[in-house]
Amino acid sequence: MSNIAIKGATTGTGVFTLESPATNTDRVASFKHLLQYANGELYWNENAPIKVRGKRAGFVNAKGYSKIELNGKKYGAHQIVFAMHHGYIPSCIDHINGIKNDNRIENLRSATKIQNGYNRSSTNGCKNVTYRNDTKNWRVTLRLNNRSCSFGSYKDKELAELVACEARAKYHGEFANHV
Repeated sequence: MSNIAIKGATTGTGVFTLESPATNTDRVASFKHLLQYANGELYWNENAPIKVRGKRAGFVNAKGYSKIELNGKKYGAHQIVFAMHHGYIPSCIDHINGIKNDNRIENLRSATKIQNGYNRSSTNGCKNVTYRNDTKNWRVTLRLNNRSCSFGSYKDKELAELVACEARAKYHGEFANHV
């Protein structure tokens, strides 16, 4: 790779700017030129400024994702890890286990935004099942192709959970998250 100028190296912030063309090939080469991957983490390698060599790269944003700024653009650590292993950055990357900062390559897969949404965890402990006070039933709904689809209402909560689990397995496939 040709010479890469790094701006902000003396600030110690871990945010640097690479001056190079922004093609996928050049991005991946830039990532590999400055960063080293080790078990889901990225570290500045021997081509980075002396002050940061060997240190963990990036920062964690308010949403819990590790971010690294290169060439004036912020990348998720998961994007860089994926690109270093596969040679491109897909439009959406899914963390298989749902943990935002688990950037091990075996935990990352290319996905559509809809598939990524299928893999979201439940916030109330009962995914795709809600209680309806007006009918005193448990209602099962899933998002399919960006539309809400009903799978019935049930007096028994456990039955509703079973129906939701079966529907997720059938319609969400490998992206089904039952937690």
